[in-house]
Amino acid sequence: MKSGIDKLTETYYHRDEETRPEGERTSTEEKLDRLLTIQEVCELLNVRKTYVYWLTHRKKIPHIKLQGHLRFRQSAIDEWVRTQEIRNADTEEEIQDRS
Repeated sequence: MKSGIDKLTETYYHRDEETRPEGERTSTEEKLDRLLTIQEVCELLNVRKTYVYWLTHRKKIPHIKLQGHLRFRQSAIDEWVRTQEIRNADTEEEIQDRS
């Protein structure tokens, strides 16, 4: 069962071009940039909810609070994962340089 926020998000991102206000973003990528629930982020990252809550509390993962509900932009999570990968690669290089 979908929550009110999920229904609103789905309706917003699937509107016809004719009903979209003038000047509103319309690229395919932005249409697909949906808001994820904490459960979806946990499944995507294969981690526990407590870890994602910890990341949001520490402001280490991009998130949105909508009336007390956490949501995550798909594109922001994808980018965050890429930055984590780069950061880890940099750390490995530093370790090799010390050897």
